[in-house]
Amino acid sequence: MMQRHSRGAVLVVDTERARLERVLGVLSARGFQTRSVSSVRDACSALQRSEFDIVLVSDAKPLEMLREMRSAAALSRVVVLGDCRDWATCVELAALGTMDVISPLTCADEVARRLRKLMGREAAA
Repeated sequence: MMQRHSRGAVLVVDTERARLERVLGVLSARGFQTRSVSSVRDACSALQRSEFDIVLVSDAKPLEMLREMRSAAALSRVVVLGDCRDWATCVELAALGTMDVISPLTCADEVARRLRKLMGREAAA
């Protein structure tokens, strides 16, 4: 049976442990329920067991990761924490279902605000 989280559930996917821990700390401190995974396989497994409001990909290679995840699991709301280096990348990220690309230089409160807005939880801020 799929577990449904009650508020602000974010699955954070990143292969780099230090970056993953920083993102988790920022989101947890701002009231999000977070779960972290460090591989596509673990992300797909988590998506099959639980529902998340947002899948946040903060990996250095989001395109490759999203291609693999898209083929293995249904993704609804995807946000990439990274830079869109060129138009082709931006177009492909959009084609893969990315709702937003947030620069890693964006302040933590702004990241939280944008995630809440995408979740339809602006008032919860």
